[in-house]
Amino acid sequence: MKESDVMHYDHDHINDDENLNQVPDWHLYLNKTLFIAGSEKNAGKTSFMNYLLRQVRQRVAPAFLTIGIDGEGRDLVFGSPKPLIRTETNDFLITTDKMVETSDALFEIRQVFPIKTPLGRLVLAKTLRDGYIELVGPETNDQLDMLISYLRYTEGIDTIIIDGAASRITQVASGSEGFCAYVLKVRRNTLKSSLDKLRRLDMMDSIPLLEKAGRQAIFSSDQFGQYNQSGEKVNSHLHYIKGAVTHNKIETLEMGVTDLVLDDFTRVFLDWISLRNLCASHRLHFLRKFQLLSVVVILQDVSEDEFMQQIQDLQIRARVRFNPCLSKPEKRNSPGP
Repeated sequence: MKESDVMHYDHDHINDDENLNQVPDWHLYLNKTLFIAGSEKNAGKTSFMNYLLRQVRQRVAPAFLTIGIDGEGRDLVFGSPKPLIRTETNDFLITTDKMVETSDALFEIRQVFPIKTPLGRLVLAKTLRDGYIELVGPETNDQLDMLISYLRYTEGIDTIIIDGAASRITQVASGSEGFCAYVLKVRRNTLKSSLDKLRRLDMMDSIPLLEKAGRQAIFSSDQFGQYNQSGEKVNSHLHYIKGAVTHNKIETLEMGVTDLVLDDFTRVFLDWISLRNLCASHRLHFLRKFQLLSVVVILQDVSEDEFMQQIQDLQIRARVRFNPCLSKPEKRNSPGP
């Protein structure tokens, strides 16, 4: 990236326990690869992405992309209106050549990638004139890793924002330096399930990274030579669950196992109660650890005070930010005839 493409900012250290509402958004998200994950379809990820881009543009020229297809005028699954992605001069974005051609913005194509989608070939574009864009992104972790590496190490872009597709929190663990903002929509009739999702997230956030000695044991057949029927390495007290963590795998654990090693939080397919019970009976460790920067809570008919009362026992409560993207509603293009 050219020196003129970015304004440098030497930011101070932020105390992890400091309430997010007291910290400027750009301060938290600069110089990071950030995945925006959502609790459900239409949780507000795209609106938060538009809001966040406005914030970080004050300091740097960001790059942004999506996983799969996003940004369309109407949601492809539910048919409901959804926000468009706003791009401004000096932004960098990844989408397809066809989406660049149909956008009302103007772009310079910086790179054409060897990745084809049903909607065209993926390209890296630099915005020359403001406008709106439909994003189409990679569909596999390998493709995503390649694109992130290109942005960081070839273009020299340090602030990368990735909108996760649908309701999945997969791909967040893709790459070794990923951070996450989790968007949670809360309604009165779904308050209990929303709180359970947050408790589950809080519990996974507290699971430590496996120490070096344990990692060496897992990947050394000399120290860790026994295998179970699934091909997972195991000794008398430590068990490595490779891949998805499901009820079936938990039920087949051998007696005497005290420590469980999991790949990362995206592989945990247990509800909050089941995860809580597992944490009570075993010590859990992750091979890869995501870093949760913020929980963006979109409240509808629940007050902030009531919600905070419900989560006062959670460690991640200090990272909760309420309705940030509602302060400046994003404009939409007028519908065509």
